[in-house]
Amino acid sequence: MNKLELNRSIMESEFNSRTIIDYSLVFILVATSGFAFFYANDEYIGLGLMLSLFVFVSRGMLEKLDLKFILILATFILWELFQNFYFQSFELKSVIGTAARFIFAYAVIKCVGRKFIPIYINLIYILSIISLFVYVTFFFPSIANQLVSHAFKKFLIPVDLQSYEFIPNYIIVAFNSYQELRNSGPFWEPGAFSVFLNIALMFNIMVNNRIADKKNLLFIITIITTLSTAGFLALFFILVSVYFFLNPSLKKALLLVPMIALFTALIINLPFLLPKIENNIIIAENNNTSRFGSALSDYKLIYENPILGYGGDLNNMFGTVKWNSKKMHRNNGITAFITQWGLIIFVMYFYNYKKSANNICTFFNSNKSLSYIFLMSILLLGFSQGLFKYTFFHSLMFLQFAYLIGEYDNQRTDISTVPQAQTIL
Repeated sequence: MNKLELNRSIMESEFNSRTIIDYSLVFILVATSGFAFFYANDEYIGLGLMLSLFVFVSRGMLEKLDLKFILILATFILWELFQNFYFQSFELKSVIGTAARFIFAYAVIKCVGRKFIPIYINLIYILSIISLFVYVTFFFPSIANQLVSHAFKKFLIPVDLQSYEFIPNYIIVAFNSYQELRNSGPFWEPGAFSVFLNIALMFNIMVNNRIADKKNLLFIITIITTLSTAGFLALFFILVSVYFFLNPSLKKALLLVPMIALFTALIINLPFLLPKIENNIIIAENNNTSRFGSALSDYKLIYENPILGYGGDLNNMFGTVKWNSKKMHRNNGITAFITQWGLIIFVMYFYNYKKSANNICTFFNSNKSLSYIFLMSILLLGFSQGLFKYTFFHSLMFLQFAYLIGEYDNQRTDISTVPQAQTIL
């Protein structure tokens, strides 16, 4: 199928069941990786896996299975089995969970193909609009409290771990931190929402090769309403980096100085930025619930076992499987990943992120520097959230298979040819 045929097929399928299924697959992938209603229950991963595999097989994707994916999957599975053998834990639950998440992520990418990024952008765009409408009610406590009182109040499927506190929600809207006037969208917390928003922003820049865009403006506004420290830092990094590296010039370099000065002033004066960062550093020694505290706790484990990692079995890391939030809780995704998988797998994992970003930039004929900005922004976001245990973030490794370099090397996909989310959801 050539480029024109691809665009025509996408436009003609606007109201087709295939497109509805594609949106549903991306929605389930995102929801099970962050929505307050779904993310705490592994059972939804199983449902998502079964649905994605059903579509995968029915669309004849078995014949298009990528050898590289099999090698990646085999590497992770064999690595985790060796970890179990090394620690003599022989716990297969974590190995099965890893396989399920990787296959789920890959199946969605292969089924949706080149429509994945436009669909993801449209999905987050619609969720942003909905969240902003609800966000307005946060300034009217009587209305907000009424909404909360009628929301879902418990997990549909019980959760054992005490670290998962149920958040009142309507599936596509959640009420975490609403009393602090922070927008969490449908996600478990505002910081998580800012992660998915920044990724949508970065994807849209990679597709269009520019910052000026109505969807980007909405993403930026929504990120601001999250009041997320990491979200703000990532947003600043993305905007400044993209501004400079897209057609760099001496004039742009000189303009960066007042921009950095302005952002520094904001960090110093906004109460949720600098004080929050300072507090995280101060309590790091005695409290692993902070980003720096989690990093410090992980560092002690990494120092003892930097290459192999400890696997997904808590007993390997802590000598017990009984949950202890003070001892086991982590919210630094970077150090948590290294602790679990070791440095070799860490490099391999993010090498494939970069490979995906390279292929996306090539396919959309955008500036190759954007692939580095994408990777660095993900790492920056991952420092403040335990992201890399969720299926959506595994799928970012496998996007390289949807945007394979080949006959489309010098061609560009116009996002406007993809059916808008409003027509589907």
